[in-house]
Amino acid sequence: MKTNLNFRVEAADEDVVVTLDGTSCMVRYCRTDTGLNLFHVRGDERAPIHDVHFLARARQLANAKAKELGWIV
Repeated sequence: MKTNLNFRVEAADEDVVVTLDGTSCMVRYCRTDTGLNLFHVRGDERAPIHDVHFLARARQLANAKAKELGWIV
């Protein structure tokens, strides 16, 4: 059975936060001169996705948001 995962990506100040709807999964990246750096991670053992897969997808989404905002090229 395939689960539909809904990620939320928000940018504020110098941060990009990615969350997974319906879970406690959250990752925060901070903007630096060299790109985005991981700042904080919160997992959820009940989430329908493994932490490693959540982090990989969150990184992709955060980078896309940072490019959209002109933070990185």
